[in-house]
Amino acid sequence: SHTVCEAEGWECGRYFRGDEKAGGMRLAEAWSVPGEAMDRFLARSRSVSYQPGDGLIGRVWQSGQPLWIPDIAKDERIHAGIAREIGMHGAFFFVVKSEGKTIGVMSFHSRAVREPEERLLLAMNVIGSQIGQFVKRKQAEEEMRASEARFRSLTGLSSDVYWEQDDQFRFTVMSGSGSSQVNPQVFPLFGKKRWEQNYVNMTADAWAKHIALLEAHKPFRDMELCRLDESGMKIWISISGEPVFDVSGVFRGYRGVGKDITGRKQNEE
Repeated sequence: SHTVCEAEGWECGRYFRGDEKAGGMRLAEAWSVPGEAMDRFLARSRSVSYQPGDGLIGRVWQSGQPLWIPDIAKDERIHAGIAREIGMHGAFFFVVKSEGKTIGVMSFHSRAVREPEERLLLAMNVIGSQIGQFVKRKQAEEEMRASEARFRSLTGLSSDVYWEQDDQFRFTVMSGSGSSQVNPQVFPLFGKKRWEQNYVNMTADAWAKHIALLEAHKPFRDMELCRLDESGMKIWISISGEPVFDVSGVFRGYRGVGKDITGRKQNEE
């Protein structure tokens, strides 16, 4: 809305997003020139939910067609409203679509009377679809971040270490509260690759096979690694990992868990 306002000379822009649970539309994003009146306008906008056919937002949502009003103060369809109260005149509305479905409505207001601009009206179908694609992508990214946060929380409860790597297999996240022998603060890996550590049970051939699996973006399970602590004692950890892809299917790295299995290995020996 900020970009459109600056490019086309509108003083306020609002984006109302469809709320599937409530079955209406509520204000999701907004921008305006500074001022107490504009602040009141946006505050009032945040408190309202529109159903199809309700108000100008609901009418545009229901029709699916853009609406341009040169002067809302003289429009018989508008009997009251905060926009009138603060001296708004020109108004413009259009739908935002994704995959042929209306997902939101954008509105723009100006203190000046503004006659319809054919150029802008003709461009709205294309602009609305482009905005819809952007909004859907951002929503998918937000959902992925929320899902990853839940994943981290759950894995942190069931393992000693939770880790993440970038697309070059360098560690970017290390967390956990389990065994002190594998605590990430005790044994830091940030910015390093797993094979840059001194694991005494791994041969060059074993690392080559593991790297080939990573480059093929395959998951791995229960990989056992052994290092020596300062006293020369063997510390064993079992790790599992899976590849991570973004919403476009681009590989972003790995994430996984690790568990201290030193006790079990000692018993086996």
